[in-house]
Amino acid sequence: MSFFTVNIIAELLCFLTALFALWRKGMWRMQILYMFLVCATEILGRYLLKGMGETDNSWLYNIYLLIEAFFIVFMFYHLLQGKIKYLNLYLGIFTGIFALSYGYDFLFHGFMIFNTNCNTIVSSCYCIMGMYYFYWLMNRGEYTDILGFAPFWWVGGVILYYFGSTVLNIFQDALIHAKDHTIRRYMIQFINVVLYGSWSYSFILKRWSTKN
Repeated sequence: MSFFTVNIIAELLCFLTALFALWRKGMWRMQILYMFLVCATEILGRYLLKGMGETDNSWLYNIYLLIEAFFIVFMFYHLLQGKIKYLNLYLGIFTGIFALSYGYDFLFHGFMIFNTNCNTIVSSCYCIMGMYYFYWLMNRGEYTDILGFAPFWWVGGVILYYFGSTVLNIFQDALIHAKDHTIRRYMIQFINVVLYGSWSYSFILKRWSTKN
């Protein structure tokens, strides 16, 4: 059994990039811990299925949803802090949406079934946060070289990944029952490579930035 799927390789490379690039970069250092937890979750999830013969590892990814929400919101808070009004209110609304959708899935589907509704809803929220950041970026009063701007690539990766995963969740049944069952897997691999490739590039840009 091999643990090294396309997703895990992309995540490990992103983790190593973060470890090299972000060690002395203020709040960005939290990405090192997050990427470690991402890699640990993926490897453990694969081990449960392939190594231990479990039929389902959804409970593990239900726990990961909590970790993911914390770190994504943490980054957006620091990227948007001082730039927009009512930021705490907006993030409070997101927290309420997350808690309600997570609680709904837990109460009606249990903890051993993946919280698909919560994942779809909060993924849409992450896209909205990202687009809001881009709106601020386009309307700021100074020129920004976005190709060399680390937050642009981090946020761009978030939008592309979570928009793609939301579409896949919505059309999950149709894709699963398609004649070619590999389509959904390849699409998941693609958006994972896009996310972690974009994040890795943002980490490299941040490494050479003069600002922490």
